[in-house]
Amino acid sequence: MEVIPGDAVPEPYRALLVHERDMTSTLERFHGSEIYIKAQGAEQRDGKYFREVVLHLANNDVPVEFGANCVNLHLFTPEARWMILQRKFPWAASSRTTRSRTRSACPAFSALNRMRSSTAH
Repeated sequence: MEVIPGDAVPEPYRALLVHERDMTSTLERFHGSEIYIKAQGAEQRDGKYFREVVLHLANNDVPVEFGANCVNLHLFTPEARWMILQRKFPWAASSRTTRSRTRSACPAFSALNRMRSSTAH
């Protein structure tokens, strides 16, 4: 895995990933489907909540992103905190539903080399 700065992310991925909008609505617009999450792991410590999630398209269950996030729970309303801790809602959905104001930014990106296998026919 290689860590790369946002301005080095190639298109079309840069337009999709490198921004300060919430990722969920950006992916929903791009794919034309609502998004739901499957939490892979989570930890709450010192008022912060860390989680790893896979975002899936609601219309066909296809995974479209892996995310590792940290939020300060004190910045959310009690209702939004409850939604986040249920591990079913993206941050943005929790914020939109409860009218919490949030800002999203990704400080780093990683490039993964995907191994491909070839099959002789």
